[in-house]
Amino acid sequence: LSNISEEMEIARGAMENTQNQVNEVQHQLGIVREAAVNSSGNPSGADLNQQLQATLGPLQAQVGQLEGKINALPLIDPIVTQGQGEQLQGLQTQLHDLSTRLDNVATQFSSEMANLPNVVEEKVQTHVSTIRDQAVPQVDESDKREKISELDSLLADLS
Repeated sequence: LSNISEEMEIARGAMENTQNQVNEVQHQLGIVREAAVNSSGNPSGADLNQQLQATLGPLQAQVGQLEGKINALPLIDPIVTQGQGEQLQGLQTQLHDLSTRLDNVATQFSSEMANLPNVVEEKVQTHVSTIRDQAVPQVDESDKREKISELDSLLADLS
């Protein structure tokens, strides 16, 4: 019974560590998303996807290991271990939630990567529109002819 409690505590600590890592991945995803929107020298989608997989792969493996450890915990007399069973069930629920969040982060990232060309195109179009709006205004041709006529008259009067 004490071994089960120890193993459950170890599993709980590992789950908290994994939860913190998932939170960090979500934070990094936000940073990558901001960098993709705000920078012109964006890394390619393949590079970002490779970085995400390099981060998510170990987390997914860790979640799998935790599931294995939790499922391998022995059960003794249900009356004696009812409290531990409930804790174990709670850990399994938390682990499932954590796994789902991790999958959601991966899906969200893939979606962001698929939309990245659209975001870049939108930013470029906005920037081009801004530059066009700041262009030098065109002078009206008729107004220009009148000014030249006035200058010609003044020059004729001076000569």
